[in-house]
Amino acid sequence: MSTIKKPNDIFVATLHKADASVYDLAKSGITSENTQILSKEDYKQSEFIKLKFTENGKFDEGKFDQYYNLALAKFQELDQEVMLENLVDGLEYSQASFFKPIDARTTDTKAKGVAIADNPLYQAVGIEGINQRSEATITEKEAAQQNRIWDPINQKWLNKTAEGRNLIEKAFGAPVAYAKYTKDGWQANPITGIEDYH
Repeated sequence: MSTIKKPNDIFVATLHKADASVYDLAKSGITSENTQILSKEDYKQSEFIKLKFTENGKFDEGKFDQYYNLALAKFQELDQEVMLENLVDGLEYSQASFFKPIDARTTDTKAKGVAIADNPLYQAVGIEGINQRSEATITEKEAAQQNRIWDPINQKWLNKTAEGRNLIEKAFGAPVAYAKYTKDGWQANPITGIEDYH
């Protein structure tokens, strides 16, 4: 029988807790440096193993082989090179990473569910605090005066602001109103009957 050279034995550890993962074993201090696995014949000569796998006076080879193969697989996974390879294979890299191997998996960096919205009140985000909006630097009416005018007849934005209209357009052109909706959503225009999202 081989002599015990290392303080831990992966086969005995597997017998005590067969469902322990390699990471559970590593957390318990079992590594490839301080753990051994012997040959099947060496284990079969041990009285402890004989008692563990003997039922009705007969040694159960099938059950022994099952535990031994499980212990052998865990021991191979404990090897640092194998563990490192498995870890590296599971990594995902940014699409713009300089360190990304050619065939490596990449993470999806596209923003999901983010809509680009105008900032008519000139609020800054992240200046005063993380994910906080600063106070508006102009009022809502000032923002409306500086934004383009919506033409409800042609259903498009004009290249003019309320302040950019000349005297004749202000006097004889279509009236410009400051509209504020009480809630966001699809609402029907009472004059044209066309539904718009506000």
